[in-house]
Amino acid sequence: MYKYDIQTLWPGEARGRTLSGAIVIMDEWQNSSEKTTQLILSRLDENCMAIVIGSNRQIDNLYLNKYNNGLTTLLKQTRKKHRELNIFAIELEKAVRGKFAEFSERIFEKNDNK
Repeated sequence: MYKYDIQTLWPGEARGRTLSGAIVIMDEWQNSSEKTTQLILSRLDENCMAIVIGSNRQIDNLYLNKYNNGLTTLLKQTRKKHRELNIFAIELEKAVRGKFAEFSERIFEKNDNK
């Protein structure tokens, strides 16, 4: 019988810890800074996998934008080969929540309001 241990971790709780043998899901990462991304990734050991989820169309952190958040930094790295690990990105073509999500992304996207 397999035993699953699912835990949540606030980024501040990662300081001083090492995560081992874990699948780490970093959700809503468009609202995370580059420093927070560095903090979390630097705590993962050889036996971890990181899954980063986010949408640069849904940023609600007043201090971040689509150019300076942790998600964008990682997306840029998918264009390069890294000797330490394999990294790749999958982009969805449309909002999966439905018509209201598509509507809000379209009207609140800064480039479309000009």
